[in-house]
Amino acid sequence: MDNPIISIIVLSWNRELLLRNTILSLLVTTKYKFEIFIVDNASTDGSKEWLQVFSNSYPSIKVFFLDENIGGEAFNIPLSEVKGKYVLFSENDLEYLPGWDEYMIHQFESFPELGQLSPFAPNPMREIGEVWIDKPFEVEKKGNEVLFKAIHNVTTTCMVRTELLEKGLKWTNLISKEGLFKFPADGKFSADVKNMGCLVGWSDQYKSINWGFNQRIISKEKEYYNENWKEKSNLNIDGIDLDSKKEDLNSFQQKLVNLQIENFDLRQKIFTLEGQSIQLYLDLGEGFSESNSLKLPIEQAKLRYEILLDPSKEYRQFRVDISNSPVKVVLKRIFILDVNNDEYKLEIKESNGVLLNDREYIFSNFDPQFYFEPFSKPLRIKSFILEFIQLESNVLVYQTALKIADYLKDLAVLEKDKMIQAILEKDKIIQAIFNSKSYILGFLLLHPFQINSWKRIIRSFKTKLG
Repeated sequence: MDNPIISIIVLSWNRELLLRNTILSLLVTTKYKFEIFIVDNASTDGSKEWLQVFSNSYPSIKVFFLDENIGGEAFNIPLSEVKGKYVLFSENDLEYLPGWDEYMIHQFESFPELGQLSPFAPNPMREIGEVWIDKPFEVEKKGNEVLFKAIHNVTTTCMVRTELLEKGLKWTNLISKEGLFKFPADGKFSADVKNMGCLVGWSDQYKSINWGFNQRIISKEKEYYNENWKEKSNLNIDGIDLDSKKEDLNSFQQKLVNLQIENFDLRQKIFTLEGQSIQLYLDLGEGFSESNSLKLPIEQAKLRYEILLDPSKEYRQFRVDISNSPVKVVLKRIFILDVNNDEYKLEIKESNGVLLNDREYIFSNFDPQFYFEPFSKPLRIKSFILEFIQLESNVLVYQTALKIADYLKDLAVLEKDKMIQAILEKDKIIQAIFNSKSYILGFLLLHPFQINSWKRIIRSFKTKLG
Protein backbone atom coordinates (compact mmCIF):
# COMPACT_ATOMS: atom_id res chain seq x y z
CA MET A 1 0.00 0.00 0.00
CA ASP A 2 1.22 3.51 -0.85
CA ASN A 3 1.76 5.89 2.01
CA PRO A 4 -1.61 6.74 3.58
CA ILE A 5 -2.95 10.29 3.64
CA ILE A 6 -4.57 9.79 7.06
CA SER A 7 -3.27 7.87 10.06
CA ILE A 8 -6.15 7.11 12.44
CA ILE A 9 -5.54 6.44 16.13
CA VAL A 10 -8.56 5.27 18.15
CA LEU A 11 -8.39 5.24 21.94
CA SER A 12 -10.48 2.42 23.40
CA TRP A 13 -11.66 1.89 26.95
CA ASN A 14 -14.80 -0.20 27.51
CA ARG A 15 -18.13 0.75 25.82
CA GLU A 16 -17.81 -2.10 23.32
CA LEU A 17 -20.92 -1.29 21.25
CA LEU A 18 -19.90 2.34 20.77
CA LEU A 19 -16.37 1.21 19.90
CA ARG A 20 -17.74 -1.09 17.18
CA ASN A 21 -19.81 1.77 15.81
CA THR A 22 -16.73 4.03 15.71
CA ILE A 23 -14.45 1.54 13.94
CA LEU A 24 -17.01 0.30 11.43
CA SER A 25 -18.12 3.83 10.50
CA LEU A 26 -14.47 4.75 9.86
CA LEU A 27 -13.99 1.74 7.59
CA VAL A 28 -17.16 2.49 5.62
CA THR A 29 -16.86 6.26 5.19
CA THR A 30 -13.12 7.01 4.81
CA LYS A 31 -12.33 7.69 1.15
CA TYR A 32 -8.67 8.71 1.38
CA LYS A 33 -5.92 6.14 1.86
CA PHE A 34 -5.66 5.44 5.57
CA GLU A 35 -4.17 3.27 8.28
CA ILE A 36 -5.73 2.51 11.67
CA PHE A 37 -4.11 2.02 15.06
CA ILE A 38 -6.27 1.13 18.06
CA VAL A 39 -4.95 1.47 21.59
CA ASP A 40 -6.99 -0.42 24.19
CA ASN A 41 -6.59 1.04 27.68
CA ALA A 42 -7.06 -2.26 29.58
CA SER A 43 -10.79 -2.63 28.84
CA THR A 44 -12.80 -5.00 31.05
CA ASP A 45 -16.17 -5.20 29.26
CA GLY A 46 -15.53 -7.33 26.18
CA SER A 47 -13.95 -4.61 24.03
CA LYS A 48 -10.58 -6.33 24.21
CA GLU A 49 -11.99 -9.67 23.05
CA TRP A 50 -13.87 -8.04 20.17
CA LEU A 51 -10.74 -6.18 19.07
CA GLN A 52 -8.73 -9.42 19.08
CA VAL A 53 -11.21 -11.14 16.76
CA PHE A 54 -11.74 -8.06 14.60
CA SER A 55 -8.03 -7.33 14.07
CA ASN A 56 -7.52 -10.93 12.92
CA SER A 57 -10.00 -10.23 10.10
CA TYR A 58 -8.36 -6.90 9.25
CA PRO A 59 -4.59 -7.41 9.51
CA SER A 60 -4.00 -3.85 8.24
CA ILE A 61 -5.40 -2.61 11.57
CA LYS A 62 -2.86 -2.67 14.37
CA VAL A 63 -4.09 -2.97 17.97
CA PHE A 64 -2.05 -2.19 21.08
CA PHE A 65 -3.36 -3.96 24.20
CA LEU A 66 -2.23 -2.21 27.39
CA ASP A 67 -2.02 -3.94 30.77
CA GLU A 68 -3.13 -0.78 32.58
CA ASN A 69 -5.18 2.28 31.75
CA ILE A 70 -2.72 5.13 31.15
CA GLY A 71 -5.40 7.60 30.04
CA GLY A 72 -5.01 10.07 27.18
CA GLU A 73 -1.25 9.54 26.97
CA ALA A 74 -2.03 6.23 25.25
CA PHE A 75 -2.57 8.28 22.07
CA ASN A 76 1.21 8.73 21.91
CA ILE A 77 2.03 5.01 21.68
CA PRO A 78 1.56 4.57 17.88
CA LEU A 79 3.07 7.93 16.90
CA SER A 80 6.44 6.46 15.95
CA GLU A 81 4.69 4.27 13.36
CA VAL A 82 2.30 6.69 11.65
CA LYS A 83 2.94 7.36 7.96
CA GLY A 84 0.08 9.69 7.05
CA LYS A 85 0.27 13.38 6.24
CA TYR A 86 -2.51 13.94 8.81
CA VAL A 87 -3.34 12.11 12.04
CA LEU A 88 -6.90 11.69 13.30
CA PHE A 89 -7.12 11.15 17.06
CA SER A 90 -10.48 9.55 17.80
CA GLU A 91 -12.35 8.60 20.94
CA ASN A 92 -14.42 5.40 20.90
CA ASP A 93 -17.97 6.76 21.16
CA LEU A 94 -18.48 8.29 17.71
CA GLU A 95 -20.10 7.67 14.34
CA TYR A 96 -18.25 9.15 11.36
CA LEU A 97 -20.45 10.53 8.61
CA PRO A 98 -19.82 10.19 4.84
CA GLY A 99 -17.44 12.85 3.56
CA TRP A 100 -15.83 13.54 6.94
CA ASP A 101 -12.28 13.00 5.66
CA GLU A 102 -12.74 14.95 2.42
CA TYR A 103 -14.12 17.95 4.32
CA MET A 104 -11.36 17.98 6.94
CA ILE A 105 -8.51 17.63 4.47
CA HIS A 106 -10.08 20.33 2.30
CA GLN A 107 -10.01 22.67 5.33
CA PHE A 108 -6.33 21.92 5.96
CA GLU A 109 -5.48 22.56 2.32
CA SER A 110 -7.55 25.77 2.22
CA PHE A 111 -5.98 27.12 5.42
CA PRO A 112 -2.23 26.28 5.46
CA GLU A 113 -1.95 27.84 8.93
CA LEU A 114 -4.54 25.39 10.34
CA GLY A 115 -2.88 22.94 12.72
CA GLN A 116 -5.79 21.19 14.48
CA LEU A 117 -9.43 20.64 13.44
CA SER A 118 -12.35 19.03 15.28
CA PRO A 119 -14.94 17.01 13.30
CA PHE A 120 -17.61 18.62 15.51
CA ALA A 121 -19.24 22.01 15.12
CA PRO A 122 -19.07 24.42 18.09
CA ASN A 123 -22.81 24.07 18.76
CA PRO A 124 -24.37 20.77 19.95
CA MET A 125 -26.71 18.62 17.81
CA ARG A 126 -29.65 19.30 20.10
CA GLU A 127 -32.07 18.00 17.47
CA ILE A 128 -30.85 14.43 18.06
CA GLY A 129 -30.45 14.72 21.83
CA GLU A 130 -26.85 15.84 22.24
CA VAL A 131 -26.10 17.21 25.71
CA TRP A 132 -23.21 19.64 25.39
CA ILE A 133 -22.45 23.35 25.60
CA ASP A 134 -21.89 25.98 22.91
CA LYS A 135 -18.26 26.84 22.24
CA PRO A 136 -16.91 30.32 21.39
CA PHE A 137 -15.38 30.81 17.95
CA GLU A 138 -14.45 33.44 15.36
CA VAL A 139 -15.08 33.22 11.61
CA GLU A 140 -11.93 33.16 9.49
CA LYS A 141 -12.49 33.68 5.74
CA LYS A 142 -10.26 33.09 2.77
CA GLY A 143 -12.10 33.78 -0.47
CA ASN A 144 -15.13 31.48 -0.42
CA GLU A 145 -13.63 29.26 2.28
CA VAL A 146 -14.73 29.56 5.90
CA LEU A 147 -13.05 28.33 9.08
CA PHE A 148 -14.52 28.47 12.59
CA LYS A 149 -11.44 29.46 14.59
CA ALA A 150 -11.60 28.21 18.20
CA ILE A 151 -11.24 30.87 20.89
CA HIS A 152 -10.01 28.27 23.39
CA ASN A 153 -9.44 24.56 22.71
CA VAL A 154 -11.30 21.96 20.66
CA THR A 155 -12.18 18.36 21.44
CA THR A 156 -9.91 15.39 22.08
CA THR A 157 -11.20 13.89 18.83
CA CYS A 158 -9.40 15.95 16.22
CA MET A 159 -7.15 15.90 13.17
CA VAL A 160 -3.67 17.45 13.19
CA ARG A 161 -0.83 17.84 10.72
CA THR A 162 1.76 15.10 11.25
CA GLU A 163 4.55 17.66 10.96
CA LEU A 164 3.46 19.12 14.32
CA LEU A 165 3.83 15.71 15.96
CA GLU A 166 7.29 15.40 14.43
CA LYS A 167 8.13 18.71 16.11
CA GLY A 168 7.22 17.30 19.53
CA LEU A 169 3.46 17.79 19.88
CA LYS A 170 2.05 15.02 22.09
CA TRP A 171 -0.75 14.18 24.52
CA THR A 172 -0.60 14.57 28.29
CA ASN A 173 -3.10 13.65 31.02
CA LEU A 174 -5.39 15.60 33.29
CA ILE A 175 -5.75 13.42 36.40
CA SER A 176 -9.00 13.73 38.35
CA LYS A 177 -9.02 14.69 42.01
CA GLU A 178 -9.79 11.15 43.15
CA GLY A 179 -7.35 9.67 40.63
CA LEU A 180 -10.14 7.63 39.02
CA PHE A 181 -9.78 9.17 35.56
CA LYS A 182 -6.86 10.25 33.38
CA PHE A 183 -8.46 12.52 30.80
CA PRO A 184 -6.61 13.61 27.63
CA ALA A 185 -5.53 17.21 28.31
CA ASP A 186 -7.20 18.66 25.22
CA GLY A 187 -6.81 22.23 26.54
CA LYS A 188 -3.03 21.91 26.73
CA PHE A 189 -2.93 20.07 23.39
CA SER A 190 -4.71 22.93 21.58
CA ALA A 191 -2.58 25.50 23.41
CA ASP A 192 0.57 23.69 22.23
CA VAL A 193 -0.73 23.76 18.64
CA LYS A 194 -1.32 27.52 18.92
CA ASN A 195 2.13 28.04 20.43
CA MET A 196 3.55 26.41 17.31
CA GLY A 197 2.04 29.28 15.33
CA CYS A 198 -0.99 27.37 14.01
CA LEU A 199 -4.74 27.90 14.10
CA VAL A 200 -7.14 25.59 15.95
CA GLY A 201 -10.60 25.16 14.44
CA TRP A 202 -14.07 23.68 14.65
CA SER A 203 -15.90 22.24 11.65
CA ASP A 204 -18.70 24.44 10.35
CA GLN A 205 -20.96 21.37 10.41
CA TYR A 206 -20.91 18.01 12.19
CA LYS A 207 -18.81 15.39 10.41
CA SER A 208 -19.11 12.90 13.26
CA ILE A 209 -21.94 12.20 15.71
CA ASN A 210 -20.84 12.45 19.33
CA TRP A 211 -22.85 9.56 20.79
CA GLY A 212 -20.91 9.77 24.04
CA PHE A 213 -22.71 13.06 24.78
CA ASN A 214 -26.14 11.89 23.62
CA GLN A 215 -29.08 11.66 26.01
CA ARG A 216 -30.06 8.20 24.67
CA ILE A 217 -26.69 6.70 25.56
CA ILE A 218 -26.41 8.66 28.80
CA SER A 219 -29.77 7.40 30.07
CA LYS A 220 -28.54 3.81 29.72
CA GLU A 221 -25.25 4.45 31.53
CA LYS A 222 -26.20 7.26 33.91
CA GLU A 223 -24.02 6.03 36.78
CA TYR A 224 -20.90 5.98 34.56
CA TYR A 225 -21.54 9.45 33.18
CA ASN A 226 -22.37 11.00 36.54
CA GLU A 227 -19.08 9.75 37.95
CA ASN A 228 -17.11 10.71 34.81
CA TRP A 229 -18.57 14.20 34.46
CA LYS A 230 -18.35 14.94 38.16
CA GLU A 231 -14.61 14.44 37.90
CA LYS A 232 -14.49 16.59 34.75
CA SER A 233 -16.35 19.40 36.49
CA ASN A 234 -13.82 19.29 39.33
CA LEU A 235 -11.11 19.90 36.73
CA ASN A 236 -13.07 22.76 35.07
CA ILE A 237 -13.50 20.83 31.84
CA ASP A 238 -16.75 19.87 30.15
CA GLY A 239 -18.78 18.21 32.86
CA ILE A 240 -22.54 18.10 32.27
CA ASP A 241 -24.86 17.89 35.29
CA LEU A 242 -27.52 15.26 34.64
CA ASP A 243 -29.91 16.74 37.18
CA SER A 244 -32.31 18.68 34.94
CA LYS A 245 -33.23 20.95 37.87
CA LYS A 246 -29.73 22.38 37.76
CA GLU A 247 -29.47 22.95 34.02
CA ASP A 248 -29.51 26.75 34.43
CA LEU A 249 -27.01 26.56 37.28
CA ASN A 250 -24.69 24.54 35.07
CA SER A 251 -24.76 27.28 32.42
CA PHE A 252 -23.71 29.79 35.09
CA GLN A 253 -20.91 27.47 36.15
CA GLN A 254 -19.68 27.29 32.56
CA LYS A 255 -19.95 31.07 32.28
CA LEU A 256 -17.72 31.40 35.34
CA VAL A 257 -15.21 28.91 33.92
CA ASN A 258 -15.04 30.85 30.64
CA LEU A 259 -14.53 34.14 32.50
CA GLN A 260 -11.79 32.58 34.63
CA ILE A 261 -10.03 31.39 31.46
CA GLU A 262 -10.32 34.87 29.95
CA ASN A 263 -8.98 36.47 33.13
CA PHE A 264 -6.04 34.07 33.16
CA ASP A 265 -5.30 34.84 29.50
CA LEU A 266 -5.45 38.58 30.16
CA ARG A 267 -3.16 38.40 33.19
CA GLN A 268 -0.65 36.37 31.19
CA LYS A 269 -0.71 38.83 28.29
CA ILE A 270 0.00 41.81 30.53
CA PHE A 271 3.48 40.45 31.13
CA THR A 272 4.31 38.46 28.00
CA LEU A 273 3.75 38.17 24.25
CA GLU A 274 4.49 34.45 24.37
CA GLY A 275 2.42 32.53 21.85
CA GLN A 276 2.09 35.60 19.59
CA SER A 277 3.62 35.83 16.11
CA ILE A 278 5.00 38.46 13.78
CA GLN A 279 3.35 37.93 10.39
CA LEU A 280 4.85 39.33 7.18
CA TYR A 281 2.57 39.78 4.15
CA LEU A 282 4.22 39.73 0.72
CA ASP A 283 2.93 41.57 -2.35
CA LEU A 284 4.18 39.72 -5.42
CA GLY A 285 2.04 41.71 -7.81
CA GLU A 286 -1.39 40.51 -6.69
CA GLY A 287 -1.78 42.42 -3.44
CA PHE A 288 -1.67 41.03 0.10
CA SER A 289 -3.22 37.67 1.00
CA GLU A 290 -2.99 35.12 3.80
CA SER A 291 -1.50 32.55 1.43
CA ASN A 292 1.43 34.91 0.69
CA SER A 293 2.54 35.49 4.25
CA LEU A 294 5.14 34.17 6.68
CA LYS A 295 5.06 33.89 10.48
CA LEU A 296 7.77 34.09 13.09
CA PRO A 297 6.97 33.41 16.79
CA ILE A 298 7.69 36.22 19.24
CA GLU A 299 10.20 35.22 21.90
CA GLN A 300 10.42 36.82 25.32
CA ALA A 301 13.06 39.60 25.42
CA LYS A 302 14.08 39.02 21.79
CA LEU A 303 14.43 42.31 19.88
CA ARG A 304 15.73 41.22 16.46
CA TYR A 305 13.71 39.12 14.02
CA GLU A 306 14.86 38.00 10.57
CA ILE A 307 12.36 36.47 8.17
CA LEU A 308 14.00 34.57 5.30
CA LEU A 309 12.42 35.05 1.86
CA ASP A 310 12.60 33.24 -1.46
CA PRO A 311 15.21 35.25 -3.43
CA SER A 312 13.93 33.90 -6.76
CA LYS A 313 10.70 35.90 -6.38
CA GLU A 314 10.13 39.57 -7.11
CA TYR A 315 8.66 41.60 -4.25
CA ARG A 316 6.74 44.86 -4.67
CA GLN A 317 5.60 45.82 -1.14
CA PHE A 318 5.41 44.51 2.43
CA ARG A 319 2.96 44.68 5.30
CA VAL A 320 3.83 43.41 8.75
CA ASP A 321 1.45 42.53 11.61
CA ILE A 322 3.50 42.96 14.77
CA SER A 323 1.31 40.52 16.75
CA ASN A 324 -2.38 39.71 17.17
CA SER A 325 -2.82 41.68 20.39
CA PRO A 326 -2.33 45.30 21.59
CA VAL A 327 1.37 46.18 21.82
CA LYS A 328 3.80 48.99 22.50
CA VAL A 329 6.62 49.22 19.95
CA VAL A 330 9.78 51.31 19.93
CA LEU A 331 11.52 50.71 16.60
CA LYS A 332 15.25 50.63 16.04
CA ARG A 333 15.11 49.96 12.31
CA ILE A 334 13.35 47.86 9.68
CA PHE A 335 15.27 46.90 6.57
CA ILE A 336 15.75 44.28 3.85
CA LEU A 337 18.73 42.53 2.32
CA ASP A 338 18.63 41.90 -1.43
CA VAL A 339 20.31 39.00 -3.23
CA ASN A 340 23.57 40.99 -3.34
CA ASN A 341 23.46 41.59 0.43
CA ASP A 342 22.74 45.27 -0.17
CA GLU A 343 20.76 46.81 2.66
CA TYR A 344 17.61 48.92 2.10
CA LYS A 345 15.82 50.77 4.89
CA LEU A 346 12.02 50.46 4.69
CA GLU A 347 9.87 53.55 5.10
CA ILE A 348 6.56 53.19 6.92
CA LYS A 349 3.70 54.38 4.72
CA GLU A 350 0.95 54.02 7.35
CA SER A 351 -0.02 52.10 10.48
CA ASN A 352 -3.15 51.60 12.57
CA GLY A 353 -1.36 52.64 15.75
CA VAL A 354 -0.63 55.98 17.42
CA LEU A 355 2.82 57.47 16.73
CA LEU A 356 4.09 59.08 19.94
CA ASN A 357 7.41 60.22 18.45
CA ASP A 358 9.47 59.26 15.43
CA ARG A 359 9.97 55.65 16.60
CA GLU A 360 7.44 54.84 19.32
CA TYR A 361 4.03 53.39 18.43
CA ILE A 362 1.11 52.43 20.67
CA PHE A 363 -1.44 49.94 19.34
CA SER A 364 -4.74 49.55 21.20
CA ASN A 365 -6.25 47.13 18.65
CA PHE A 366 -5.79 43.39 18.26
CA ASP A 367 -4.32 43.57 14.76
CA PRO A 368 -1.38 46.05 14.87
CA GLN A 369 -0.04 46.69 11.35
CA PHE A 370 2.64 48.56 9.44
CA TYR A 371 2.35 49.20 5.69
CA PHE A 372 5.60 50.10 3.93
CA GLU A 373 6.17 52.26 0.87
CA PRO A 374 6.07 50.15 -2.32
CA PHE A 375 9.32 49.69 -4.24
CA SER A 376 9.86 51.73 -7.39
CA LYS A 377 10.54 48.45 -9.15
CA PRO A 378 10.25 44.77 -8.12
CA LEU A 379 13.16 43.54 -6.03
CA ARG A 380 14.66 40.12 -5.38
CA ILE A 381 15.06 39.94 -1.60
CA LYS A 382 16.52 37.28 0.64
CA SER A 383 15.53 38.54 4.10
CA PHE A 384 13.27 40.99 5.96
CA ILE A 385 14.66 42.23 9.30
CA LEU A 386 12.98 44.01 12.21
CA GLU A 387 14.99 45.45 15.08
CA PHE A 388 13.22 46.82 18.17
CA ILE A 389 14.35 48.84 21.14
CA GLN A 390 11.18 47.76 22.92
CA LEU A 391 8.39 45.28 22.09
CA GLU A 392 5.84 44.53 24.81
CA SER A 393 2.14 44.28 25.54
CA ASN A 394 0.08 47.45 25.77
CA VAL A 395 -0.43 47.13 29.52
CA LEU A 396 -3.10 49.82 29.70
CA VAL A 397 -5.41 47.98 27.29
CA TYR A 398 -5.07 44.71 29.17
CA GLN A 399 -5.50 46.29 32.58
CA THR A 400 -8.71 47.95 31.38
CA ALA A 401 -9.90 44.67 29.87
CA LEU A 402 -9.00 42.89 33.10
CA LYS A 403 -11.09 45.32 35.15
CA ILE A 404 -14.05 44.66 32.85
CA ALA A 405 -13.48 40.89 33.02
CA ASP A 406 -13.25 41.00 36.84
CA TYR A 407 -16.49 43.00 36.96
CA LEU A 408 -18.23 40.48 34.69
CA LYS A 409 -16.95 37.62 36.82
CA ASP A 410 -18.31 39.26 39.97
CA LEU A 411 -21.69 39.67 38.26
CA ALA A 412 -21.63 36.01 37.24
CA VAL A 413 -20.86 34.99 40.83
CA LEU A 414 -23.84 37.01 42.05
CA GLU A 415 -26.06 35.44 39.39
CA LYS A 416 -24.86 31.99 40.39
CA ASP A 417 -25.52 32.66 44.08
CA LYS A 418 -29.03 33.86 43.24
CA MET A 419 -29.64 30.76 41.14
CA ILE A 420 -28.44 28.46 43.94
CA GLN A 421 -30.75 30.24 46.38
CA ALA A 422 -33.65 29.91 43.92
CA ILE A 423 -32.99 26.19 43.55
CA LEU A 424 -32.86 25.75 47.33
CA GLU A 425 -36.14 27.67 47.71
CA LYS A 426 -37.65 25.60 44.91
CA ASP A 427 -36.59 22.39 46.65
CA LYS A 428 -38.05 23.70 49.92
CA ILE A 429 -41.40 24.49 48.27
CA ILE A 430 -41.54 21.12 46.51
CA GLN A 431 -40.81 19.36 49.81
CA ALA A 432 -43.59 21.35 51.52
CA ILE A 433 -46.03 20.42 48.76
CA PHE A 434 -45.01 16.79 49.03
CA ASN A 435 -45.50 16.78 52.81
CA SER A 436 -48.89 18.50 52.45
CA LYS A 437 -50.27 16.61 49.47
CA SER A 438 -52.86 14.59 51.42
CA TYR A 439 -53.97 17.75 53.24
CA ILE A 440 -54.29 19.63 49.92
CA LEU A 441 -56.14 16.84 48.15
CA GLY A 442 -58.58 16.45 51.00
CA PHE A 443 -59.51 20.13 51.00
CA LEU A 444 -59.77 20.40 47.24
CA LEU A 445 -61.88 17.27 46.89
CA LEU A 446 -64.32 18.42 49.57
CA HIS A 447 -64.35 22.16 48.77
CA PRO A 448 -62.83 22.71 45.32
CA PHE A 449 -64.43 26.13 44.73
CA GLN A 450 -64.35 27.67 48.20
CA ILE A 451 -61.90 30.53 48.56
CA ASN A 452 -61.36 29.67 52.24
CA SER A 453 -59.95 26.28 51.18
CA TRP A 454 -57.21 27.98 49.18
CA LYS A 455 -56.51 30.48 51.97
CA ARG A 456 -56.03 27.63 54.44
CA ILE A 457 -53.66 25.88 52.00
CA ILE A 458 -51.56 29.04 51.61
CA ARG A 459 -51.42 29.50 55.41
CA SER A 460 -50.31 25.89 55.68
CA PHE A 461 -47.45 26.51 53.20
CA LYS A 462 -46.34 29.59 55.08
CA THR A 463 -46.22 27.62 58.33
CA LYS A 464 -44.21 24.76 56.77
CA LEU A 465 -41.80 27.14 55.02
CA GLY A 466 -41.19 29.08 58.22
